[in-house]
Amino acid sequence: MLYVQAETADWKAAVPLTCWEQLTQEVLRRHGMDLNTVDFTVNLVGRATMRSYHQRYRGYAKDTDVMAFPDHSVDPETHRLYLGDVLLCFPVAREQAQQAGHDLAAELCLLFVHGLLHLLGYDDETPQERARMWQVQREVLETAQVPLRDLP
Repeated sequence: MLYVQAETADWKAAVPLTCWEQLTQEVLRRHGMDLNTVDFTVNLVGRATMRSYHQRYRGYAKDTDVMAFPDHSVDPETHRLYLGDVLLCFPVAREQAQQAGHDLAAELCLLFVHGLLHLLGYDDETPQERARMWQVQREVLETAQVPLRDLP
């Protein structure tokens, strides 16, 4: 199950939940998984919260758009796999959408897929890792017909 939390109600109202559910199914299908057997949480946060996490866990005291915290524990009662937590910085997403020339919902979908792929073990630290991750990201977003101007 996909859980969504937000620092403000209007941010949560902006979430393209139907698209996120479709994207989740596509990503999990590609990895031999199903939403009926896994859980994860997406948290929409502000700049201060994201900077705090970015400083604490990555050592950077600056804005970032998405962070992921893989968990992969199994609930002993339900036997569901908890993939982990994704943090999306809502103000940064809004700015990036404007800069890229597409709407906020599309940008949130892009960041959502990026974070989910990180939970599944993808990384983008090296050029080779980035190419592999961004290829899957691009394929998933194109399959779901997310209207992005330029896919990274």
